[in-house]
Amino acid sequence: MHLQSHTRKKKGKTYTYYSIAESYWKDKKNKKKILFYLGSLTPLQEQQIRDTLKVTQSTDTFIATFDDIIFEDRWDYLDIAFLNHLWDKEWGLSEIFPLPDKTSNKRKKDIPSADIAKILTFCRCLNPGSYFGSLGSCVI
Repeated sequence: MHLQSHTRKKKGKTYTYYSIAESYWKDKKNKKKILFYLGSLTPLQEQQIRDTLKVTQSTDTFIATFDDIIFEDRWDYLDIAFLNHLWDKEWGLSEIFPLPDKTSNKRKKDIPSADIAKILTFCRCLNPGSYFGSLGSCVI
């Protein structure tokens, strides 16, 4: 099925009408059968119908409502995004930590000091009353 447009000229004006059509083969020729006449549509309605037809024909998509979505684990992404904004944009704390020197023969760290400080601070902010310390209560 697809959305088919039909143009008509009437008194010097051009009108576009739409229908939903289905292609089929007959006598080794491709033919179209009009299933529904829709009339004139706005560009938004035209795009919505094209998107709907694309979704219904695809085997990879499914339709779900808000009632179908069940949250088993709740993670606080907004809290972390807000803390990250404060850390980098408002306070500029990432800039005070030195960047790791790749050329020196000193101990090479896999995680920069700025990231470790950020993780520990975020964990303490998100769960300040932890009895087990910062990393015991924070899973990133």
